[in-house]
Amino acid sequence: MLVLCGAGLAQVCAPTGVVQPNALASASLGASNCTLPDGTWYADYLVDFPTRGAWTASVTAADGVTPLTLILRDLFGAQIYSGATIQGAVERGTYHVLVNAAAPNQGVGYQFTSSFVAVPNVLCWNFAMLGTIRPVSGVLGPGSCTLPDGSAYDGYQLTLYGTGTVDIAITPAGFTPLAILRTSDGYATPGNTSIDDNGVTHLTVAAVGNDTYTLVVAVSSPGQAGGAYSVSANFTPDQGETCVSQAVLTATQQYTGSISPGSCNFNLPGRDDDALFNYHNVHLDQTGVVLVSIAPSDFSPLLLLLDADGNPISQNIESGGNGTPFIQQQLQPGDYLLMVFNEDSFGGNYTLNFVYTPGPAATCPVTAINPGDQVTGILSGGSSCKDGVYLSDTYQVVLPADGALSLLLSSPDFSTFLDLRDAKNNDLTWGAQSADGSGSSITVNLPAGTYYVAAASMDLPGGYALGYTFTPMTLPGCPAAMQMAPNEFIQNAQISSASCLGADGRYADFYRFTLPAASTEAIFMLSQFLPPDVTLSQSNGTPLRRDRNSYVDDNAVIIQYLPAGDYVIRARSADPNAQGLYNLYLSFQQGVPQLCAPLSLPSNGSVSGQTSYTSCAWYDKTFADVYQLNIADSAQILTIGVGSTDRNFPDPYLVLMDAKGNLLATGDNGSGGFNSLISQALNPGTYFVVVKPASDPTSSGAYTLTTVATPQAVLTNVGLQ
Repeated sequence: MLVLCGAGLAQVCAPTGVVQPNALASASLGASNCTLPDGTWYADYLVDFPTRGAWTASVTAADGVTPLTLILRDLFGAQIYSGATIQGAVERGTYHVLVNAAAPNQGVGYQFTSSFVAVPNVLCWNFAMLGTIRPVSGVLGPGSCTLPDGSAYDGYQLTLYGTGTVDIAITPAGFTPLAILRTSDGYATPGNTSIDDNGVTHLTVAAVGNDTYTLVVAVSSPGQAGGAYSVSANFTPDQGETCVSQAVLTATQQYTGSISPGSCNFNLPGRDDDALFNYHNVHLDQTGVVLVSIAPSDFSPLLLLLDADGNPISQNIESGGNGTPFIQQQLQPGDYLLMVFNEDSFGGNYTLNFVYTPGPAATCPVTAINPGDQVTGILSGGSSCKDGVYLSDTYQVVLPADGALSLLLSSPDFSTFLDLRDAKNNDLTWGAQSADGSGSSITVNLPAGTYYVAAASMDLPGGYALGYTFTPMTLPGCPAAMQMAPNEFIQNAQISSASCLGADGRYADFYRFTLPAASTEAIFMLSQFLPPDVTLSQSNGTPLRRDRNSYVDDNAVIIQYLPAGDYVIRARSADPNAQGLYNLYLSFQQGVPQLCAPLSLPSNGSVSGQTSYTSCAWYDKTFADVYQLNIADSAQILTIGVGSTDRNFPDPYLVLMDAKGNLLATGDNGSGGFNSLISQALNPGTYFVVVKPASDPTSSGAYTLTTVATPQAVLTNVGLQ
């Protein structure tokens, strides 16, 4: 056993910052940054792609000489792309972008540029977080998301703690901005818009809070070119509001507080519990390490650390011991939020211990182990490193040849977790856990090379043993890709040890199909035994699309317009330890899909339509048709009805929106041959009607949509125009 001194793994850092898909960032790599297992410094940025599209990014050193690399990772830690310049397709979601030096202890200034072009006629909804602490910058342009009327926009998730008044301030460059604050169900909140003496546009909304809203920052009309802007949110709690920051933590201190019915009580983004919580502001003037713990407390506490925008950095419930959450985290200068959750159903007191040590975190040792080694260690909240989520120790294994690697982690004290990574800390595969959690194992065939293993605790601190064996062998070849017709389906295929073994140690099946003409191809991978993960590539291996959970029950679907030619599908499990049966369905229609491009709808009359996989993928994973209608000259009462006799479409549902996509009304119940009805007073303008299944994403079929407009002299129910 050998401890590597030259290439230590630093404490995993929180992301350096958040960048928009269209961004420009300048910074430096140095000793204040964290270190990958190969000893090189890196800076980590979060980027949210609101929909799928084409992404181009590059990094250049300030000296014009020092080589730098970009690494794009998904939230699972797997590498998607890498290189000094990246050009490729990306899916909707949140990713990490790493700027990485080429050699250990190599520091240099750099500039990172990023541009993103959204696929047209596809909905955007994975929006970046926006806090009430700092402004963020963006750029509106031809590649941005678009509102139903074609106006370019960016979206943000804005969480407001307590009730009060929010002031949204937009500073534009060369265009007139529009701000809309939507509730979580899509309705625009009423507010006042004004422009101050400095040309800053303000949207002021009262009586909001205890929720996460969608903020739309858009050009005011479809014809505007857009440009750069900054946006901030200033929130003023109502007098007497009790869901407020309990304290500002800036230095080592102890805080005694209590959680009661007056504490915060609503779901934060990504959380589905309703536990009461308090929050604390954290401000750091320089890079440092924070140690946060709760002891004692009258309840079961959970600690959650967020950045200034509300993105999660770390959470813990018992790394300091049973019932004692503990967070150890290196942080850059700036502002953060620290939440204390009461996981029980009653209130109580707690003592929060906050320790701040300026300066970079000490590097964590990387221990080289050899086949046959049996090593032991102790994981502790106060002294151990993290793998990004859990307390862990890191080990290096060097495979001198291709072969079978076997690792076994066992502990009498905690639930074990084994993770296998490459030299750049990209996740490859993780271990299967025993029924009682005391053991985790990885057995996988890998090509020769250097790998890193994280031996981690998923909960409590404690001791462990790690064993390692290696057997040289010739890696088995992959079966030839199975030829399929572009409209064929296969039932009861199976991911197993007979599947193709990738260089990342994960099994997959491959299929090939040929399109005789340009068509829209649909690929559905469905399973009750494993979480589907499907990738579509060109015949030369260039990836085009990937999906894990866009379809019902977290199954996978890809809908893509493709030129004539040959294509390859990789089907595998998103969980490397899950094997089992799955079904693969291929279907195609010649021509370009409709997606979310609106169809024409008269204000008086009927149209017939049919939803299918070429329709718009709606927010709830159903397939929908979108129609545009115009109310001209005078105010009207618009009645809309949809009816279907198609047994595959038994419960059609209606949505009515204004030109900016704000929800005006929905309809789920009808009469007189209509499954759903809406009757709404509307002023002259452009509106959009959506026909979709009420809830079942597998439902699609034929329907008839009917509209009747009746004049009305005076109306007050209007949408944003």
